[in-house]
Amino acid sequence: MVRAHLADPFLVKKAQAGDVDDIRECVNANQGCLSRLFKGRAITCTVNPASGREAEWGHGTLEDASAPRKIVVVGAGPAGLKAAEVAAQRGHQVVVFEREDEIGGNVRYAARLPRRLRWSLVAKRFDHSLRAAGVDVRLGVEATPDLVLSEAPDAVVVATGSTFDTDGFSSALGFRPGIPGLETTIVLTPIEAITDIERCGDRVVIVDESEEYTGLGLAEMLAEAGKKVEIVSRHLAVGANLVTTADLGHIYPRVTGLGVTITAQHIVADISGGEAVVANMWGAGEHRTELDSIVLNMSRSPRRELFDGLRDRFDGELHRIGDCLSPRHVDEAVYEGEKLGRAL
Repeated sequence: MVRAHLADPFLVKKAQAGDVDDIRECVNANQGCLSRLFKGRAITCTVNPASGREAEWGHGTLEDASAPRKIVVVGAGPAGLKAAEVAAQRGHQVVVFEREDEIGGNVRYAARLPRRLRWSLVAKRFDHSLRAAGVDVRLGVEATPDLVLSEAPDAVVVATGSTFDTDGFSSALGFRPGIPGLETTIVLTPIEAITDIERCGDRVVIVDESEEYTGLGLAEMLAEAGKKVEIVSRHLAVGANLVTTADLGHIYPRVTGLGVTITAQHIVADISGGEAVVANMWGAGEHRTELDSIVLNMSRSPRRELFDGLRDRFDGELHRIGDCLSPRHVDEAVYEGEKLGRAL
C-alpha cells in the first residue's frame, strides 16, 4: 500500500466513494520509487509525477487555462496521453491521433511479457481519465501534416515515440557500422518478437544493451514457448539496472531455470552459416551459437518525421515530448506530458 499511495494518494478516499475506475494504480515497476531510492535520488512515481513534487504539482495546483484553445496531440503513448489528460482537465479542447487501434504505446507490449501484466493498467487508467475529460481520441489514424493542419489547432504536441534500430550498431563499438553478417539471418525488434513469437524460430540470440527488464523478460517469454535462447550483453551484467528495481533476484532464477544462457561482457562479433560468433569483450575467447533469428534490443531512434514536416508549415505552438524527443523510460515520458500539459 506504500507504493499504491505514491501512485494515487487518494486511493482510500476513492475506494470508499466507489470510484474504483478513477484510481491510478501502481504498476509495480519500481522505477520511480525504489530504483531512485537506491540511486540516492528523490522518490517519485512512474505513473504519478506529482508524487514528490506536491508543492508544485500536488492536489489543487492545476489551474484552469486562461484562454481555452484547441490542442492536437499525435501519439497515444504515455507522453501524449498525459499531455492530453492534463491539458483537457485545464479546459482545453484536445484531439488525440493514434495510428494503432488502441492506446498505450510501447507499454502495451511490455504488458505481454511474463509477469508484467500490470503495465496494462497505464492504458486502462488513461482510457478512463480521457473519457472523463472529454478528449477526442481517434484511433487507427496515421497523422500527416495535412491532417493535423486541417484541425486548425492552436498548439500541436508530437509524441510519436521511437523505433528500435535494426542495424546492430553499438556505441561501444564505434569502429563498425553494425553486426557483420546480420543480413544472413532473421532480424527482429523486441516488439516484433513479442507479437510474432513463431517468427523467431527455435534458436534465438538476443542482443541486449538496455540493462533493463525487456531483454530478460523477452528471454523468459521465448524460453517458456520452448525456444533455445542466449542473451548477450556487452555490459558487466545482463539487466544490471534490475538490481535497483529488485527484479534481478526474481527473474534470474526463472530464466536460468528455463535453460536460458546468460552471456554478459560479450558481443556478437559475426553471423554466418546459421551461427553467431559470441566474443568476450576483453579478448578472452569466443564461442559459437546456432540461431534462427536475432533480436536486437539495442538503440532506438526518435520518430520525428511528423515534427519535421510541421516545423515549416505550422505557425502555432509545436512541441515534441517523450521518445520522439529522446528515447528513454516511461517515467520521463509521463513527466514531460504532465509538465507540458500544465504549460499549454
